[in-house]
Amino acid sequence: MPRVSLSFLAAVERGLERVCAGLEELSGSKIYIESLGVDRLPVLDIGDRLAREERVVAVFMAFEGEVAGYGLLILNEEGANWMARRLLGGEAGEERLFLSALQEAGNISLSGFLNGVADYFGISIRPSTPVFIRDTLAAVINSLAAAVSIEREEAYFVRTRFYFDDEPGVTGHLVLLPETDLETVDRAGVSVG
Repeated sequence: MPRVSLSFLAAVERGLERVCAGLEELSGSKIYIESLGVDRLPVLDIGDRLAREERVVAVFMAFEGEVAGYGLLILNEEGANWMARRLLGGEAGEERLFLSALQEAGNISLSGFLNGVADYFGISIRPSTPVFIRDTLAAVINSLAAAVSIEREEAYFVRTRFYFDDEPGVTGHLVLLPETDLETVDRAGVSVG
């Protein structure tokens, strides 16, 4: 499995800082996000990292600009419920409010991550309107593979942990599928490969 460069790891950290700032603004609480690992792997192998039959909540977003591609945030249902409760200040309440909180958190997390990575490399991107998905992981990955397999075979896979001071938090997964290999983009946004 190809390793990622130190430069890309720094870009991930910049992206996670953006996610933290956005979620803190939304929740009014201090939130922490740490990277548990970053890999490059074939798109079809993403499901092998997770329980394929597990029900998940995912946010899918396309982006265009100097680099185009796709991004995906995946949380298992338990983790998504935890995040919604924290963002709503306790109980998740009615389903409509719960879904709205999850969609907003997913939008902020994914667009913040994508924009942070783009900022690090000095490139501009424009994220699309996010698509919110609740299904099995297998269905999400199969849809993702069908949508992107022609353009990109490999993905960047970032395991993360979201948590507040007083709770252990949840593990989430950020998947980045740029059409351009970000390992060949220098900090001025110029392809060097």
